[in-house]
Amino acid sequence: MKATILAAAFAVLAAGATETVESPDRSAAAAEAEPAASPAAPPSASHLKTAAQLLELVHVDRSTSEALDVVLKLQLRQQPNLSPYEHTLRTFMQKYMSWESLKGDYARIYAEAFNEEELREMIAFYRTPTGQKAIKMIPELMAKGAALGQSRVQENREELHRMIERRQKEIESHHPVP
Repeated sequence: MKATILAAAFAVLAAGATETVESPDRSAAAAEAEPAASPAAPPSASHLKTAAQLLELVHVDRSTSEALDVVLKLQLRQQPNLSPYEHTLRTFMQKYMSWESLKGDYARIYAEAFNEEELREMIAFYRTPTGQKAIKMIPELMAKGAALGQSRVQENREELHRMIERRQKEIESHHPVP
């Protein structure tokens, strides 16, 4: 039981992690737009400060906190056996996954992805009325996109189930389980 709860707790934390897969279009565009990779020097203090300004302007602190709360609530709903550990999970997540604990790393990630001038250009954009609207609308648009994706999966789940069953039979026919 203890191992199951521990595994479920790790699932809560892992559920917040995302994996980025570059599309071939993005890779080609990136190769054209970016100079050849060379061992980069760490970002300067000024560069990191500019990245931090952008992150503050677009409210990454708030969205990080909200995302952690949503992930935890979803996992607790899906795994009610974790309910007695909610405070413990929140404490752990606050310590290691909160904005306060991650903001330096976020600034470094952005500073490595964008040069200082590009960060300044983004800051200038996000200070415009259109940029402010984007800051406000992007979470809503992302939620609508996620709901659309979830709806499509639900509408077609029987097809997915049949596809998985077919693949499972293929695998079993090539690698019989003893």
